[in-house]
Amino acid sequence: MEGEEGIELELTQYPIEINLVLNQIKSRYLFGNITYSELLNAFCSIANLLLSMLDKLVKLDIVDTDLPGQFLEVHQSNMSKLDKDGKPIFRKDGKILKGENYYKPNLKQFLK
Repeated sequence: MEGEEGIELELTQYPIEINLVLNQIKSRYLFGNITYSELLNAFCSIANLLLSMLDKLVKLDIVDTDLPGQFLEVHQSNMSKLDKDGKPIFRKDGKILKGENYYKPNLKQFLK
């Protein structure tokens, strides 16, 4: 298919764009120079970029169109990291650890 190379090239650019937005947020946040409105705008921009990436994967016929199912699968996997009381387990540096009930999301079911 003729447009596939262009779409694949676009896919390589998205992480770069997302990283740029994240770096801008981080630097402005560290200097206390960002409003909640600007922060929300940046997060919405990142969400838009991520959804655009997913759309490209659908157009390349790599994944099916069940985005809600995909998000639910990842969310349930993330929630399986919690301890038996439903609380996150933190490492000293603040990273959330995987609890004993953790399981990886089964995203293969959404691939074509």
